[in-house]
Amino acid sequence: VGTFEWDTVAQRVWGDANFARMFGIALDADGTAPLDRYVDVIHPDDRARMRGAVARTVGYGDPYEVEYRVLDAPCPDGAGAPDGDAPRWLLVRAKPERDDAGRVVRAAGVCLDVTARKQAEEALRRSTSLLQAVSESTGDVIYAKDREGRLTYGNPATFALIGKGPDAALGRTDAEFLSDPEAARRVMTNDAVIMRTGRAHEFEEVVPLPDGTVRVWASSKMPYRDAEGRVVGLLGVSRDITARKAAEERLAAEER
Repeated sequence: VGTFEWDTVAQRVWGDANFARMFGIALDADGTAPLDRYVDVIHPDDRARMRGAVARTVGYGDPYEVEYRVLDAPCPDGAGAPDGDAPRWLLVRAKPERDDAGRVVRAAGVCLDVTARKQAEEALRRSTSLLQAVSESTGDVIYAKDREGRLTYGNPATFALIGKGPDAALGRTDAEFLSDPEAARRVMTNDAVIMRTGRAHEFEEVVPLPDGTVRVWASSKMPYRDAEGRVVGLLGVSRDITARKAAEERLAAEER
């Protein structure tokens, strides 16, 4: 953590040793540096956002809070950026102070290195995008339900099986969106096993398509737990094995 004081009239900044090191700049003899010296090491794509925050603080007295990347700045501990030459991310916050005339003349605040958090967010974003791409491109039915059996997530294959769009299916149970009541009853009975036991199970489930065509599904279902470990729903993947079952039955008939 670095601390600083910003003279908004002279546009000079005093910062402690950590603050100056986060930006990788040299201070003048009085321990201050012009604001532009700090701006020069901010990533070009982030400077407009930083200057906008400055203008709102000086012009309107808004609290100063902005995140931006800093080029070629070392870690506060001197270890360098977590992944080599990547810019570091800083979160800077300051509270403005006014003079007797109501002008903003000073702001004092703190600077936090948030590089690790930003990199974790980016990694999560990429992972989520990859999972979404896989989920949307597969023919397998991928879904999630809450403790009451209401659908909370479905991929395109899920809604194709149901024969209804997300608006008509999300938040509803199989009994409400499946056209075959008996198929819905069997699915919900299997789901209840997951909720009751808290263990993963595999089932063969017969769920017809919207046009009535019978399909057999190999369904793998597992409990979904909250942060305290309580079962709050389930996650499932169902694969169409109709062709495989028909082949097995033909083979069995030939062997007889």
